[in-house]
Amino acid sequence: MALLFDGVNDYAQSPTVDLSSVDKMSMAFWLWWDSFSSTVLIAFEHGPNPNLETAFFVYPNGGSGIATKFELGATSGAATYCIAEFTRPSAAAWHHYAFTVDRTLASAEVNNVWVDGVAQTLTYRLDNGLAGNFGNLAVNMMARDGTAFFAAGRLAEIYIWPGIIMNINEAAALARGASGFGLRIDNRPYYWPLWGDSTIWTQDLSGRDKDLSTVSGAVRANHAPVVPFSRRWW
Repeated sequence: MALLFDGVNDYAQSPTVDLSSVDKMSMAFWLWWDSFSSTVLIAFEHGPNPNLETAFFVYPNGGSGIATKFELGATSGAATYCIAEFTRPSAAAWHHYAFTVDRTLASAEVNNVWVDGVAQTLTYRLDNGLAGNFGNLAVNMMARDGTAFFAAGRLAEIYIWPGIIMNINEAAALARGASGFGLRIDNRPYYWPLWGDSTIWTQDLSGRDKDLSTVSGAVRANHAPVVPFSRRWW
């Protein structure tokens, strides 16, 4: 199972994910992106608009409107960005993505990206230097705050670890289908599986009680990565 978005008006949103006490994070997820282009479309944004927040974002089409690469970024408010770029994988296929952000670094704070467990070569479209912790903000999925930049594709197995920098071995294990609760990473992640029956598919199975607050239009699809999914951590 996975959550399918039509690219017209579908989106999902979590309650606030509190990263305000940390200046490091890791994130991992499965994404099927229907088609790459130069049109700005959103996979994830932390907050209603990362341009105005201390947040992170995931833009498979890039964020410039002329981009030809996949972009991951973090912000410290308006005009202060670290945006890492890497070669896009194939469209219309499942890929596992994992990345880390370390805001204590002087530059290149988006410092690790793995696709299907393989480290990516990063270039930086912007690298202004970040400061401070992340925010206490909702995570928006496949649209900006449910209002714009709607993307077509599918999501599954979303993890966010506050204050933790994963390593390549952990990223590779997740890409093979390991549970994020069974890795060396010992800080409990936020975790939305987006699989299972109607009683659990939108739940945050971390025990943090951050079940998705909104799922608008998006539907469960009987189509998921071929590797075994993680299971409930308890």
